[in-house]
Amino acid sequence: VQVRLGERLVGFDRSSVTTSKGRYRLGYLVGADGASSRVRRRLGLESGLKMRALQIRVPSHLVSGRVGAVKEPTIWFDTALFGSGYAWAFPAPGELRLGCGASAELLRAGELKKAFRTWLSTMDIAGEGGPLEAGNIGCDYRGHRFGRIYLAGDAAGLASPVTGEGIGGALISGAEVAREIVDPAYRSASIAALVSKHRRTHDILVHRNICGPLYAMTSWLLRIPRVRKAAFSRYIA
Repeated sequence: VQVRLGERLVGFDRSSVTTSKGRYRLGYLVGADGASSRVRRRLGLESGLKMRALQIRVPSHLVSGRVGAVKEPTIWFDTALFGSGYAWAFPAPGELRLGCGASAELLRAGELKKAFRTWLSTMDIAGEGGPLEAGNIGCDYRGHRFGRIYLAGDAAGLASPVTGEGIGGALISGAEVAREIVDPAYRSASIAALVSKHRRTHDILVHRNICGPLYAMTSWLLRIPRVRKAAFSRYIA
């Protein structure tokens, strides 16, 4: 196997791939290039954006307020600010990473930024605390097999529409795409099951006019072991 780094995808057709440094004969192409996938775009698919995320990094010696005692990854749910999304504090060497993520269909970019600033103020973080980082998460699956072209992970839109977590979907789809390439007759039931669960979850999240009252009750309902187990199994795990 030849590994070539630092080459930007320019384009591809049925028989070849063109990069910023040359042209290569195409056997199979797997687009595993994240939520901003060039392969996905060149297939003519929508970007797959379903979640937006914001984050700041606060040097450890400047951490104070309500997050000053955070020593392990912590998340906060606030339906009034983030709807079905959440905020987080992740300790890292020399810094504390504070961020939030929410459905792009429920909060526009400006609305999420305003909600994040409000949350930071409730955490006693002055101003924004540092440069604001932004990112997108792909949760919009539109297929993963297009002839000899495949999509995997966030590029395929397989991140969770609840948590934005994409490692699980990436591992599953990577292995299953490999099996489909090795055996052209194979069709992944695992990817189909993951997609079905995500779509079911997505519908619950965006129809707030139907499920809105449940949002306010979620924190209480999830304290009931049987309800918590059923919810995580159906919509998250």
